[in-house]
Amino acid sequence: MKTHDELDALYDEFKSNGAIIASEPKLSEFDWGVWKEFSINDLDGYIIGFGSGSKK
Repeated sequence: MKTHDELDALYDEFKSNGAIIASEPKLSEFDWGVWKEFSINDLDGYIIGFGSGSKK
């Protein structure tokens, strides 16, 4: 995803359609900027992660 807002919109879409959320969105700060990520479980039990970064 290009922005945190796009990531939030994707998360909201998954959640409103009944996706199994493996981890809620969280922010992590690094020297280079901020990373935001969340993950879902697919129907085969795999965990799929989504994220976006924002450089300082």
